[in-house]
Amino acid sequence: MWALLAMILVRPRETIRSIVTESRSRAIVPLVLLATASAAIRDVRWQAYRHSPELHSMTPSGWIIACVLVGVFVAALLFFYAIAFAAWGVGRLLGGSSEQRTVRLALAWSLVPIIWALLYRIPVALFAPSIQARSAGIGDLITVFRSMAASMSASVVVTAVIVAVVNLAVALWAAVIASVALSEVNRFSIWRGAATLGFCLLAPLIVAAAFVISRG
Repeated sequence: MWALLAMILVRPRETIRSIVTESRSRAIVPLVLLATASAAIRDVRWQAYRHSPELHSMTPSGWIIACVLVGVFVAALLFFYAIAFAAWGVGRLLGGSSEQRTVRLALAWSLVPIIWALLYRIPVALFAPSIQARSAGIGDLITVFRSMAASMSASVVVTAVIVAVVNLAVALWAAVIASVALSEVNRFSIWRGAATLGFCLLAPLIVAAAFVISRG
C-alpha cells in the first residue's frame, strides 16, 4: 500500500495499471476520506483561534463538530461517486472503454498528492502564524482591515505565499495524475484524459448555470 502511494506520484500510468489489475477497490473510501480531511484543514489556523476570544465563544459542542464531520465525509463520498460516474460517461463519449469500477479507482488514487499534503498541512494548521483582526462589527470594516494590515508581519506574508504556492502545486499534481490515470483506464490519449477531467469538474457549474438561466 505505502509503495503504491509513493509510486503513483512519479509513475502514475504503471501504478494505475497495477492497481486496476489487482482490483484494489477497498482502498477507495479511505483514500477519499483522507483527501477530504486534507482539504478540510487546508485553511485552518489554530493560532488564529488561540488568540481570538470571539472564536472561542463561537466554538460549537463536541457532538455538533462530530455530526458536521460525519456529514462532510458522507457528502464527500457522494460527490466523489457522482464525479466518477460523470467521468465514466464523458470517457465513453470521448471513445473510452473503461468500466465504472476502474474509473473510480483511477480518480481515487489520483487524490494521493492531496493526501501526502497532510505532511505539511497539519503542522501549518497547528503552528503557522495567521492574520489577526479585531471584531469591529459589520459597520466598521475599515477598522477590521486596519487591524489585519497591522498583523501582517513578514513571517505571516512569506508563510502564506509559500503555502499557497505549494497548495497550487499539489492541486496541479493531482490533476495531472488524474488525467494520466483516466487515459490509462480508457485507453486513449492523456489529452482526452484531461478533457474528461475538465468536463467533470465543470459539470456542476454548467448545471447550476443552466438552472439559473431556466429560472430567469
